Amino acid sequence: MTKAKKWLGQALRQALQALPLCLFFALTLTLFAATQMVCDNQEEFWFTWAQMAPGVVRVGLWVWGALTLLLAVLPRRAFPWGQGVLLGLGVAALLQGNGLNADYGALNGQAIAWGEYTVYGLINTALWAGILFICLSLRQWKRFGALCVVLPCLLAVGEGGWIAYRAAQAPTPQTETYLSQAGLYTVGTEENLLVLVLDSVDADQFAQALAEDPDLSRRLEGFTWYRNAMGLSDPTKYGLPALLTGQAYTQPVDYAGFIAAAYADAPLYTMLAGDVWDARFFTDSRYVSLDAAGVVDNLAREELAVNDPAGLTRDLLRLCAFRYAPHFLKPQLWMYSNVFLPYAQAQGEPVYEVTDPAFDARLREEGLEATVERAFRLIHLTGMHPPYTMDADCQYQAQGVTAQEQMRGCLRLAEDYLEQLRALGVYDRSAVLILADHGTDTVHRPLLLLKRPGDTGEMAVNDAPVSYADLANLMADESLQEVMELLTGAQAGTELWSIPQGQARTRLYYHESSRNNAFNLYEYSTQALSPSWEELIPTGRVFHGDSLEAAAPYTLGETLYFDLRATARPYLVSGFSSADFHSTWTVGESGRISLPLARLPRSDTLTVEMKFLSIMGGSQRLRVDCGGQTVFEGTVTDYTLRFSFPASLVQDQTLTLDFTYPDAISHLKAGLSEDTRQVAFAVTELTVLDGV
Repeated sequence: MTKAKKWLGQALRQALQALPLCLFFALTLTLFAATQMVCDNQEEFWFTWAQMAPGVVRVGLWVWGALTLLLAVLPRRAFPWGQGVLLGLGVAALLQGNGLNADYGALNGQAIAWGEYTVYGLINTALWAGILFICLSLRQWKRFGALCVVLPCLLAVGEGGWIAYRAAQAPTPQTETYLSQAGLYTVGTEENLLVLVLDSVDADQFAQALAEDPDLSRRLEGFTWYRNAMGLSDPTKYGLPALLTGQAYTQPVDYAGFIAAAYADAPLYTMLAGDVWDARFFTDSRYVSLDAAGVVDNLAREELAVNDPAGLTRDLLRLCAFRYAPHFLKPQLWMYSNVFLPYAQAQGEPVYEVTDPAFDARLREEGLEATVERAFRLIHLTGMHPPYTMDADCQYQAQGVTAQEQMRGCLRLAEDYLEQLRALGVYDRSAVLILADHGTDTVHRPLLLLKRPGDTGEMAVNDAPVSYADLANLMADESLQEVMELLTGAQAGTELWSIPQGQARTRLYYHESSRNNAFNLYEYSTQALSPSWEELIPTGRVFHGDSLEAAAPYTLGETLYFDLRATARPYLVSGFSSADFHSTWTVGESGRISLPLARLPRSDTLTVEMKFLSIMGGSQRLRVDCGGQTVFEGTVTDYTLRFSFPASLVQDQTLTLDFTYPDAISHLKAGLSEDTRQVAFAVTELTVLDGV
C-alpha cells in the first residue's frame, strides 16, 4: 500500500469518526443558537425563523465540512488532541449560552463597563479552561474515541429535536403591518403638530450645547426649554409609549397587550381618529398601536422580504457568538442589537428606518412640502443614542465621533427641519415639540422644548418640575390652538407652563434593569427639582410583563444580596444606588430598608448582620434607627457589622431600618474617580436573625 493510499485511508477514518463531533459543534453555534435567539425573542425581530434559517443552515454546513476536513487531515497522534479541543469548546459554548453568562444588560448601543466584570471574567475563563482540560485529559482513555462519537450524537439529536419543536411553533412569513416612509417630508398648510424625538438627549447635553453656542437660543425662536422635565420610563421600548400615552408598562399583560391598552385610552389617538388630521408616525412599529382604524395614515401591509440574506445571517450569527463566546472574547463581539431593520425589504413604500444622516440629507436636498391641511408628525430619530456615528454636519462617520459632535449634529438636524417650516411659511402656525423619549442612564431629565403656535422671541427657560406624565393629554382637543393652550397635565391637572417653578412635586420614574436576563421595570420616586440617578428613590415596586412584584414577605434568617442577584432591591426604599456586579452603594447621607415579615419574631431579640465590600475612607460613622429608637451607633471599620435590638420595635409586622451616614463622600472629592455620588458603604449582604 502506497503512502498516499495509507494517508487517504487514515483521513477517511478520522473524517467518519469526526462527523458527529463536528456536527454537534457546528449545530450548536449556528442553527441551535440562532433558533434560540430568534424564537425566544420573536417580538424583537421583524423576520421569522423560516426567513433566517436557510442562510444559517448554509453557514452551519460549511462549518461542519471545514471542521471535519481539518480533523481528517490531522496527523494520527494529533487527532485525539483535535477531538478533545473541539469537544471541550463545544460543551463550554453550550453551557456559556445557556446559563454561564453574566448579566450584561440589553445590547442597546450603550458601552458595557467591562472593567466591572473582572472577577466574573477570571472565573469564566477558569471554567472554560477546566472544561477544556478535562476533555483533553480524557484523550488517553481507551473509550475516548467512542465518547467523541456517542456524546456529540446524543447532544446533536437533542438539539435537533429542540430546533424542530421551536421551528414548528415559530410564525411563518406573512403579511406584516408596518410604518412606511410615506409622507415623511410633508406637513400641513394650516395647522401642524410636529414632534421630533431625539432619542436619549438629556438636559445636561443640551445645556452644554447652549454654552458652546449662545446663539442657539435665538435660532430656537418661540421655544420654551423645560429644563427640569423628568421622563417617565426607559429605554425607548417603554419611554416612547409613555411619552405618547402617559402610561408606564405596569399593567399585568404582555408587551403587545400593553401597547394596545395604552393607546386605546390615549387622548392622542382619540384626537387623531377620523379624517380631520393626516397623522403619521415614523418610528419602530412595535412602539405604537397599529390596531386603531383611521388613526395612523402611513400604515402599509405586505410581506417583508430579506434584501440581504448574507448580511442578516452575518449579523445574527455575530449576535449569537456574543452569547456563546467566553467572557474575554465578548468585547470583540459586542454589537448594537438594532441592526436588522435595514434588511427589511418592502415592494411598495419602504419601511421607516431611523437613520439621522440620511433623513437630514434628503431634507436638505428636497425640502418639506405642504400637501395636506392639518398634519400630525411624530419623527423618531437616533439623536444621542449610542453608538455615536454622526458628525456636527449630520454626516455618517463609520469610525465614530465624540458625543459633543453628535449633539451638534442632532441640533443641526432639528434646525434644518425648522428652517424648512419657515421656508414654507407655516412655522408660526405650527406647534413643535423637540424632545427625547428618555435621558441617559445617569440623567433622567430628557430634553423637552415646546413651541406653541404664535410663540415668538428668544428661547425661554422654565424650571418647573414637569413630568412626561403631564403630557398624557397632549391631544385633548381637535382644535390645535386649544390643544396647545391647554396641554393639560394628567398628574397635576394644570397647564404644563403653569406649574410653579420650584414647586415640590412627587414624580415617578420606571427604569428597566435586567436580572438574570429577566427584564423588569423598577419604580422610583423623587421630589428633587433636577433629578439625577442618585436622587431617584426606589419605591420597592417591580413590574415585569405579566406580573407585579411587590416586596414579597421577608423570612427571618434569609440572606438578601446586593450584587447582580439583587434580591435586596424590592426592600430598598431610599438611599441606595442600583446594584453593580459585586455590591450596592449607599447614596446620600441616609437610607431606609423596609422588610414586611412573613411571620412575627419568636424571640425577644432580632440581630442584623450586614456585609460590606468597601467602606469609603476605611471608616464611616453609622447610626441605625428602628421604631423611633437608635439600635446602633458607632464608627464602622470592619467589613461585617452585627447588632441586636428588641423585637418589639417591629411595627405592623414590618421591620423598618433607617440608616444615617454623616461622613458620606463622593469618589470625585476623595480623588478616586469622577463619580459625584455621596457614598459610604458598598453593601453585599444583609441578614436578619430571629434571636442573638
